Amino acid sequence: MSLVNRSIHIFAPELVPMIKCRKVDRLDALMSVSSTTSFVPFVLAAAITQVVLELFLYGAFAVLFSAVVYLFWSRGLLAKNRPIFLVFLALVVLFLSVTGHMINTVYALYFAFVHLGGGVAAAVFYLTEASPTDMADISFVAIVIIITDSLVIHRLYVVWSCNYRVVIFPLIILLVQVASGAHVIYDLAVSTQVDPGALFTPWVITSYGSSLIVSSYSSAMLSYKIVSMSRYLRRLTGSATAGKRLMRILVIMIESSALQASPEFM
Repeated sequence: MSLVNRSIHIFAPELVPMIKCRKVDRLDALMSVSSTTSFVPFVLAAAITQVVLELFLYGAFAVLFSAVVYLFWSRGLLAKNRPIFLVFLALVVLFLSVTGHMINTVYALYFAFVHLGGGVAAAVFYLTEASPTDMADISFVAIVIIITDSLVIHRLYVVWSCNYRVVIFPLIILLVQVASGAHVIYDLAVSTQVDPGALFTPWVITSYGSSLIVSSYSSAMLSYKIVSMSRYLRRLTGSATAGKRLMRILVIMIESSALQASPEFM
């Protein structure tokens, strides 16, 4: 619930020391300031905005996933070799994880406004970083990032003609990412405090930073390989237009990597 947490730091910084307390005391602390602070509208507005944006983006993602499934099925790619089937299986798990995140976000909104009746109680619910819905949210995000990074590494491996030496470094970083992500989820599960600064612990920074490293390294190596192939084709054929298709592919790969890395920056 990044939008909600960010709204607290921007619009209600006076709440930060109050919610940095034991879980059993947090509700009383927030209720005691409910009559003197205007944080509730901002928290609830951020929650509604998050749901609207996620539903919109999920629709686009579902359309793209359906197109990919159709291409895999119509061209018989699933029956040809096992690596492609594994890639397709990873895409299915990715889609299910994104769907689970979307359902969890909508359920959190329903729980806050229907079950809790909105108001201060709903704002307190959204501020509970170790709540079951928030735990599910973080878990789904971790799964999605790990799968997308794995697909990027696989793409790098294929473009570099299955040269395993090229992917050793990103694979090591991916293992670091898995370990740090698991540690973040564990810390939230066993924590007896709720601290907004928990989003900036070394483990969280390591998790997101390792994902950015994988994306940056893979994009750089893909760019180098495709540009080198394009130059080789121009020298081989003597044509200035040779390799233009490869450059278009490079642009698509860079754009997709930028879209993948954007959640980490946000």
